[in-house]
Amino acid sequence: MAEKSLGFPALVVVDAQHDYLEADGVAGVDVFTTAAASVVAAFRDASEHVIHLRTIVRADGANAMPHRQGAPLCVEGTRGADVPDELRDEEWEPVFAKSHFSAFDNPQFEANLWTHGISTLVIVGAYTHACVRETAVDAYSRGFRVIVVSDAVVSNSPEHATATLSWLDGRIAELVDAKTITQLVTKGLRHSFGVGEDIADAQFETANVPLTLAERSEILHLWADRIESSRKRFAKDISVAVRKPLALAEDEVTRAISHIRSAAELPNNGFVTEFEIARGVTVRNEPVGVVGLIMPWNNPLAIPAGKIAAAFLGGNTIVFKPSPLDGGIGAQLVREARAAGIVGLVLANADVNVGRSLAWRDDVDAVAITGSIEAGQFVARGCAATGKSLQAELGGNNAAIVASDADIDVVVPELVQNAFVYSGQRCTAIRRWIVDDSIVDDFTTRAIAETAKFAKDPLVGSLITEAAVDRVSAALEVAVAEGGHIIAGGKAQRKKHVVEPTVVVVASPRDAIVQRELFGPVAVIQTSTSLDHAVELANGVEQGLLVGVCSSDPATAEYVARHSAVGIVQIGGRPVPVHADAPFGGWGHSGIGPAEHGVWDMQFYTRPRTIYDLTN
Repeated sequence: MAEKSLGFPALVVVDAQHDYLEADGVAGVDVFTTAAASVVAAFRDASEHVIHLRTIVRADGANAMPHRQGAPLCVEGTRGADVPDELRDEEWEPVFAKSHFSAFDNPQFEANLWTHGISTLVIVGAYTHACVRETAVDAYSRGFRVIVVSDAVVSNSPEHATATLSWLDGRIAELVDAKTITQLVTKGLRHSFGVGEDIADAQFETANVPLTLAERSEILHLWADRIESSRKRFAKDISVAVRKPLALAEDEVTRAISHIRSAAELPNNGFVTEFEIARGVTVRNEPVGVVGLIMPWNNPLAIPAGKIAAAFLGGNTIVFKPSPLDGGIGAQLVREARAAGIVGLVLANADVNVGRSLAWRDDVDAVAITGSIEAGQFVARGCAATGKSLQAELGGNNAAIVASDADIDVVVPELVQNAFVYSGQRCTAIRRWIVDDSIVDDFTTRAIAETAKFAKDPLVGSLITEAAVDRVSAALEVAVAEGGHIIAGGKAQRKKHVVEPTVVVVASPRDAIVQRELFGPVAVIQTSTSLDHAVELANGVEQGLLVGVCSSDPATAEYVARHSAVGIVQIGGRPVPVHADAPFGGWGHSGIGPAEHGVWDMQFYTRPRTIYDLTN
């Protein structure tokens, strides 16, 4: 095994039912039953999760899979749907019905996994080439580590089973025998990251330390003061932790303080907890309850600070899950928050599965996430299944429209800086340059020179991990294969976490490097034939966070602002100075739920209650 720890495991027993085990062609049932029973016993002795999944077909066969229509197996209430005594469930172990190959066709099964913070699925059962395989694939696609117990699976098609195990091994799952799994479970080699007791304690604290809105505001100002007094330490630690140039780390500290003070000032800027809109009609802004915050690594101080501040002002209990890559910045932030007097704040384990579990937990009422589209959609699915509110900022694939009347001498240096500061690891970075065809040659020549010049600037910094270097390098290879041309940069130094600032002239707006947010030091040049065409290209991606417009004509800027499918419009090419009181949120796949910052945050962190006094 690649890892000796099982993480936080659950044993999943798939379709160990008589109809499957006694079917024609099934061999080695006794070996399977003995091995599977030994694993089940080990999990029970270690008080680990055991989950049973069984195909249950209604008596009329209507929910049988197409290839079973007319002769369904595992019909409800029959012996064939039952299991051998050795694999029977205990009364405390959940049993989930399924009607298709994958166990994930039952959403209650997935909800149970995330609710209990499971990170690893250990699978035994039948059939290897069908239900075991599809359950493993779906588990892997959802981010679980998957282990298939190689001698505790069985099939009615031995050749297909052998090929399936070979295909799964090292690709989707680890193959481990029952003896090894039993030893690992017995030794208790796992890492628990449950937060249930911490949430309950924090809820108790929130309820028993009543604070007025004015008191919460004062505490937030004290928190901002503490960060201000430790400004140099925070900046240095951020720079080291996430490889951010020191000047940018110093700016992040300033933004963190600004976000906290913005929340603290909301009571002076119109936010109240109760107001009367007519005689006898009162509205109260009530806390949502327990709010889970899933935070990114690239702004490990500023983004969590703003979220925690708004959630606290709203009176909520807060579960803060920092990024595994944040280098302990989140823990420092929480220490200062608690020292300032913030109550009801839980610092969760940074493990990625903790964040995923927040969307499914019964004791969490709402989730806010800043991350990738894929991560946001995953969390959104959990929130939708459990009825939670969601605020998601999911990055951008931002474009700048460079009109024919743009001042190239000003615009090109601004856009180069915008694209390559912090190696492009900013959701507001502009990485698509959509240039009018009448000036594209001059623009391109100047962009090559400016990129080479700016590559030496310390503000470029480096990528967060070697894996990020590999990802960017692979994307550049795909871009070239699709017909793109690298006209500047492109070289990588993996051990130094560096990819040179790179400019690619793309062949098609459908190219992968155009369509995806690369989160790296790569800019692409697209040519437009008109303003309408430029807007069409800018809108031609699934993301919709920001668009820039570079033109000397105010009418052009207004036209772009009116017709762009984005949440933020900037006029000019330099990096946008995000204001703490202005709404920050994307359209399309870039954002879900209310915008962030200022009074807009309170649309998420509180919910209105109307009281009609009919005696008044």
